[in-house]
Amino acid sequence: MGITLNHDVLEQIVAHVDRSSLPAVCLVSRTLEHTGRRYLYENISVRAERAFVLFYTFIYARPQVGQLVRSYSELSSLNHVLIPAWSAERFRMLAQALARMNNLRTVRLRTPVRDVFTAGRGDDFSAALSGMPDLTSLMLHFVPSACGSLFVDLRASLTSIAVQGLVNEADGLPAGLAQLLQACKQSLTVLRLSTMDISMVLILHQDDSVWPNVDLLDISFCTADARLARAFPALRILIARDSVVPVAALLCAPDTWPHLQSLNLSHDFDVLEDAELPTPRTLDTFRVFEGRDAMFAGPHYEHLQDVLSIVACEALRHLTVCAMPWKTRDAQRLAVMCSKLESLSIHCDGVHAVSNLFDGLLGLRMLRRFDIIYRHLQRNLTFDQEGIAMDILYLGRTIPTIREARLKSWAGDPLHSVHWRWHRDEVFEHWTFETLPYEYTDEEFWLD
Repeated sequence: MGITLNHDVLEQIVAHVDRSSLPAVCLVSRTLEHTGRRYLYENISVRAERAFVLFYTFIYARPQVGQLVRSYSELSSLNHVLIPAWSAERFRMLAQALARMNNLRTVRLRTPVRDVFTAGRGDDFSAALSGMPDLTSLMLHFVPSACGSLFVDLRASLTSIAVQGLVNEADGLPAGLAQLLQACKQSLTVLRLSTMDISMVLILHQDDSVWPNVDLLDISFCTADARLARAFPALRILIARDSVVPVAALLCAPDTWPHLQSLNLSHDFDVLEDAELPTPRTLDTFRVFEGRDAMFAGPHYEHLQDVLSIVACEALRHLTVCAMPWKTRDAQRLAVMCSKLESLSIHCDGVHAVSNLFDGLLGLRMLRRFDIIYRHLQRNLTFDQEGIAMDILYLGRTIPTIREARLKSWAGDPLHSVHWRWHRDEVFEHWTFETLPYEYTDEEFWLD
């Protein structure tokens, strides 16, 4: 006699099944298939053109599956440029696929919106997005100024918006974006904007331009003015990459961003010049990068000195810097100036050596996590992974407070990338090693 479990018990069991095992679970019985498919199709990530075509064909034949999808992401820019006729067809398929997934809460697209409108599928694309009443998170790339009703017709109360404009329109603003931001003024908590003039949003609604709940603002290649502080008074995290923003002047004002906890500046340090950047008393995370344009230009040693001057903060707990090459005395100076650091992340370009770094960091006696992250590596560019791994292990054994260390290298796609993790066992105090799949963080997804 078989044992029958009630629906609630099955739901609990299936909810804890690893996603890679869900297809096998759904094949066990009709009951498990009915229970498991909601988890199986809840998050869809498309990595290649062929995968998109297969997914489109599947939900076209089984429309009920599209109703189960809650998150849809493109993890790479799909190849549709070489065959113009296929481009129009592919954009039609994308619009139809989105229309079938009208219960989506998260949409993250790499497909250039500019090309969708150029191919004459802009209205279909806009209609598909406007037909998602539960949409809370939207990420779009290469949005043109003339984008019709793309944003105007959106009716969802978005909590997260990420929009990248076009380089040749960086002094403008996509049509309808200002109205969308106004419509989501109370619900919005995360805002990421790239390649546009944010000042235009503030000018258009200067009497009513306050987003009281935005706690993360990420701007890249943007222009903004001092009204930024008034518009986003509750910021906890500010990220400004290669943008014309008066950060120094804003931080000097005593009442600016009283809750600011994390500051991430990515500039060619010539932009900062001699401006002093006071660290607010609440600040526990400070990340400073050299601008991407300058990252591969060779050593800028005066820039590194500027970084070490800026990060001097006794209360600092978490620090991420990208300023190579490091020397032992630089790491020693950092250990003295920021003696209470609990986590340190070093971003580098895969060319400069970091072996001089480790001896100087031995003074960080409260460090609990240490990461080295190589980005923008070419596939034919090699670096001494084993040597760095031995250095990380040496650092972990020498500083008893370290509980975790990671080595990540990004080589253009997850398949050719590395993610190694060391973890100290709390009971036996020995180090374990594991190789993990390279997974995008939200910030890496937005930047790549």
